[in-house]
Amino acid sequence: MDKISISNKIVTNFIHNPKQYTSATPEGAILRQAYSQGVKLRHIKAGWVEFNTINQTWTVLKVCASW
Repeated sequence: MDKISISNKIVTNFIHNPKQYTSATPEGAILRQAYSQGVKLRHIKAGWVEFNTINQTWTVLKVCASW
């Protein structure tokens, strides 16, 4: 399990080009999971992820956001 920090630059890049960050990247998995849970993207600061070797994607265990 890894903690991945999400910078404001990554969030901005995701907003402008979401296809750049797929679930195959830990940042993309965190941002996509947070978005699907209704968390405002600008509030996301980090997330805990684990690599799933079966389907080669990152599984998000927790999204950390400031409120």
